[in-house]
Amino acid sequence: MSIASERLVSALGKVVSDPEVVLLLKELGLGERAPAIEDGVSSDVEIPKHGVALFFRTAHHLRNVEGLGALPPSTAIVSDVKFSRKGFGGGPGYDGALPRGLSFADVRDAVRDRLGPPARVNPIVANDRWDFGDQYMTVGFARDGSCIKEVTCGLSWTL
Repeated sequence: MSIASERLVSALGKVVSDPEVVLLLKELGLGERAPAIEDGVSSDVEIPKHGVALFFRTAHHLRNVEGLGALPPSTAIVSDVKFSRKGFGGGPGYDGALPRGLSFADVRDAVRDRLGPPARVNPIVANDRWDFGDQYMTVGFARDGSCIKEVTCGLSWTL
């Protein structure tokens, strides 16, 4: 059974040393530490057992997000979570409920009906993005719009 999407999304914007994040990392099988940010910008880890990937950015790159600008610039923050229908590394896809009441079976028009017009539409790949304050959600669809392939929720970041 996958960890609830609400729990994963609630980790966004928290420092990796936050007790809630440490517990989440352990439950995901990652130990107690997030992957190091070696390039000074970000790191990520795919979790094949759960069909999700977590991303971490430095506070410097999240400085425009309310409450994070005062942190030391190199502080690692949970910045994004991706839910995959197909899964990662041969593992199963995410089997829980997706954020905002979505399901991998949802067609593109139904998602737009639920969430309203997207803030951005990618003309090259079939994905739409919605912005909710400091957070975004990008939904990737099958080319024909017949189902959701992946959902990424994250914080708006700056180079």
